[in-house]
Amino acid sequence: MPGFGERLEVLARRPAVYYVKAFERTVWVSPAKSAPVATPWPADVLPRARMPVSVVAHLAAAHYCEHLPFYRLEQQLARTGVALARSTQVALMTRLDALVAPLVAHVKTAVLGSGYVHLDATPVDVCDRTRPGRTREATLWAYRARSADPAVEGLVWFEYQASKSPAHPRAVLAAYRGVLQTDGAAGLDALGMPNAVTHLGCWAHARRRFIQALRLGESRAGPYVAQFDRLFRLDARARRIAAARPAHAPRVAAWRARVEARERARRSPRRSSPARPPTGSCCRPRARWARPWATCSRSAPRSRGA
Repeated sequence: MPGFGERLEVLARRPAVYYVKAFERTVWVSPAKSAPVATPWPADVLPRARMPVSVVAHLAAAHYCEHLPFYRLEQQLARTGVALARSTQVALMTRLDALVAPLVAHVKTAVLGSGYVHLDATPVDVCDRTRPGRTREATLWAYRARSADPAVEGLVWFEYQASKSPAHPRAVLAAYRGVLQTDGAAGLDALGMPNAVTHLGCWAHARRRFIQALRLGESRAGPYVAQFDRLFRLDARARRIAAARPAHAPRVAAWRARVEARERARRSPRRSSPARPPTGSCCRPRARWARPWATCSRSAPRSRGA
């Protein structure tokens, strides 16, 4: 009776294997009692650390990419039979930090030299040594480059600071000249030297408040969201044809004129009933959005080389 074969594939996993690599060499000693002669030990990323690059790379990726604390790494290694104290891990990462410092400095120079930088702050919870068992909020500042050079486009330089004070990026951007795009957070619109930095806002952050108002049932936010979406569609189209600013700027100017006309009509004293201060969720995002009009208006979609 004829038959046929079948094949079934399932996902499996081999646990990480740690082992001891043993190196041997012959040391030659002279009867004249001169210095012994031997072949040098194999070179490694951290000399005299007795820790090969495979282990150092795993610790760095687990801690900095997957954000695993050193004590968890210590526990994971212990389950495989490896005793690697947290203090040893910290010492290894300290040496690795010094080793990659020139590369990090080069990334910083390339990002700040691109002429177009996106700046954003990400809060990070860290252990507070002054209050055992509790955490405090630190900040990871991200500087992202935008450039026509493929080698520079998308490069990100990170800087860790213990607070979210704008004094930190102000020191970094003291000599920067070019375009700086931020989310409009307090203090970020005054970074850099006067007349040296062109500040751009972020339409996505401006749109977010109107989306929140719309979800709360404020129907007056609908037309504003529709205008935002039209600009985003224009931005996507402009990136494809690389001819953005001439088509974008008139639309933004017309939109601003309509918004300001509505605001003037709402506050007009000729109305039959006395004007009341605006209330409702839709009014708050409009007031918040009024301040960064200039920076958002300069955030015209542009080609990568702009």
